[in-house]
Amino acid sequence: MKMIVAGIGIFIVAAFIALLLISGIGASPKYLEPWQPEYAQQADDPRISLVARGLLAASGHNMQPWKVRLDPADSNVLDLYADSTRLTPEVDPLSRQMMVTQGTFLEYVRIAGQQEGYDVEIRLFPEGEYDERHLTASMEKKPVARITLTQAEPRTEPLYPFLYSPDTNRGAYEPGKASFPPKPRQRLKESVTVTGCRLRCTRMRITFRSLASTRFEPLRSRRA
Repeated sequence: MKMIVAGIGIFIVAAFIALLLISGIGASPKYLEPWQPEYAQQADDPRISLVARGLLAASGHNMQPWKVRLDPADSNVLDLYADSTRLTPEVDPLSRQMMVTQGTFLEYVRIAGQQEGYDVEIRLFPEGEYDERHLTASMEKKPVARITLTQAEPRTEPLYPFLYSPDTNRGAYEPGKASFPPKPRQRLKESVTVTGCRLRCTRMRITFRSLASTRFEPLRSRRA
């Protein structure tokens, strides 16, 4: 009897170990591979290599609403389309967040292109702007941007390493208790000036109220 019980125990342990091995426990998750710089470098086509970086960009509600068409006649050209099947009308009825998301993709491609030795020319709405009355149909037919690559000398992009380290702080901030020390604040400002933008930090409660009023007033007027 003891031998039978021991045999059953060994069988259960062996089966459990086999299930763990089949499930891939201990292996690096494949979904994390695109966040490794060498992943994009596997592509022979530089357009695909840069698109692999663009797909890492932040997107509204993580919908990743991008479609790409490689120009069959020119190996240096690709078109970016907004994916109308990934709209979120409940929270983005005017598709503003959708369009900001197109911009994040383009910026990632631009940064990666310069790092890899390409000048990235971005022409917005090369076939005309969207028809707001038929927005979904326009998204299907018209590209958001046409991207043209021209080989150049590689340039060190200060923001390039950050393409692979997305981070979202979902912690709660309490008014009057949020700490924003001078040193990280200065580093943040310096990183923003690389792109030609400006960053202004404020902790004045009256300014926050003013910004909220400015942001939501157009929506109130529209509903009225």
